[in-house]
Amino acid sequence: MRRGFIPFAIILTVMLTAQGFNELISECKLLIDEGDLVLAEQKLQEILEQNNMFATAHYQLSRIAYMRGDLKKTGEYLRNAITSDPRNEEYRLEYNKIGEINSMMANGNRKLSGGDYEKAIVKFEQVQEKYPDFPGAPFYIGLANLRSDEIKEAAANFRLALKISSNYEKAKRQLKSLADRTFNSGNQLIRGGEYDQAISEYELVLELDPNYYKAHFQLGAIGTKLGDYENAIERYKKTVEINPLYAKGWFSLGLGYQRTGQIDKALEMLTRSVEVDSGYAKAYAQIGMIYLDQKNYEASEISYNKAIQCDPNYAKPYLDLGKLYVLNERWEEAVSTLMRGTDLDGKNYIGFSILAQAYNVLGQCIKAKEAAYNSIELKSNYAAALFELGIAEKCLGNRTAALKAFEKARNDRTWRKQAEYEIEKIKHPERFEE
Repeated sequence: MRRGFIPFAIILTVMLTAQGFNELISECKLLIDEGDLVLAEQKLQEILEQNNMFATAHYQLSRIAYMRGDLKKTGEYLRNAITSDPRNEEYRLEYNKIGEINSMMANGNRKLSGGDYEKAIVKFEQVQEKYPDFPGAPFYIGLANLRSDEIKEAAANFRLALKISSNYEKAKRQLKSLADRTFNSGNQLIRGGEYDQAISEYELVLELDPNYYKAHFQLGAIGTKLGDYENAIERYKKTVEINPLYAKGWFSLGLGYQRTGQIDKALEMLTRSVEVDSGYAKAYAQIGMIYLDQKNYEASEISYNKAIQCDPNYAKPYLDLGKLYVLNERWEEAVSTLMRGTDLDGKNYIGFSILAQAYNVLGQCIKAKEAAYNSIELKSNYAAALFELGIAEKCLGNRTAALKAFEKARNDRTWRKQAEYEIEKIKHPERFEE
């Protein structure tokens, strides 16, 4: 036995001696009224371990079973109460009531099993009218609604059952099942690009369960796809209000603010996402991108490296960190980082182009040419890669190939001036002699 630990049985014996059964029963009644059925049941069972003939404890356990919609156990506890206190008229009246409910519910269930849902509802409504405190009646009406594909009506009756008794687990399970099924239907519609119908499904999910945070999130995702960023932001805000531990919600909210130019808020939300999930590589990479745009290179580098630590196989932070190294003329670091990034994402033509630039600056012309070609194979008219190809060919003494690459690069207005300068240097080198 642990030092200082006193078995509950001993504590209970002391309590019974000090305050008697009635005070304990009063405490259990209060717990039942407050909806804490688990603790009340535990205490009542422990009382019966001390005195199995204590009728009031059996009666209170019947109340708990009734609130859970379990008529069988309700009847069993009432029989035990009557056996322990045969003269108690209240117990007998309650037992007769349960018998009547059982009979009426059985009539409804026969109709339900036979597929006659309308008549089943009539039978259950009779129970509901006579015994409005019994949660099973609206629950079974909800089941009949459900089998008639009346989803909203079913949900309303399941909610009514829970309003009568918040501990009615069957109703909780049915509502969750309905919400999950409708949510999955919305997801399938999104995959098919049927956004209007998906929106209707997600809104129905929220009617079924207002706290279904992923439905808000998906409505935000649709808003983002359709360019309705303000609505998306509101949905993402609802998502994290309901579930503050949903890192993806904070991340998406941050992206929403970023898209609408609210950079400080974007950073705040992205930071919240990594506070919730310290291994969220995408969030660290997005923070790094914002700092890179702000030319806060130190903070950007820290964020990109955190992203890499979280997920060494995530290409984006390597590629963006490579850009940062190029901007800071850290060419060797740029090469090693961009090589890793392009290994992970072999379709990133921008990454290959920047890698070609770094190789050219380091005088590694063959590798620069290879990287430039990799970029051009992915996007044939990408001017930045064509320009770097020209530099590499010029370095290798391939004058004609260099001119051809520069001629193609000059078709892009952004690169025209630089390309024409290089063309002029090749065609008229004497003009550039000192």
